[in-house]
Amino acid sequence: VGGVLTYVSLLRVGMDWPKWLRFGLVIVGGGGLAYVLAKFADLLWNIILTLVLLAVLWGIGSWLWKAV
Repeated sequence: VGGVLTYVSLLRVGMDWPKWLRFGLVIVGGGGLAYVLAKFADLLWNIILTLVLLAVLWGIGSWLWKAV
C-alpha cells in the first residue's frame, strides 16, 4: 500500500524524474508503511480480536434472545 501511495503521489508530482529515483521512492514508501504496520501490529491484532469477540457475543446474545 505504501508503494502504491508513493506511486500515485509521483503521478501527481510528475513522472519526469529518473527511473532509479522513482523506483527507490516506491521501495522506500512501501518499506516505510511496512515499518509503521509492524510497530502497530499488536494494537491491530488486539482490535481484530476484540471485534471477533464482540461478534461472537452478539451472536450468542441474539440466539438467547430468540430462544427466550
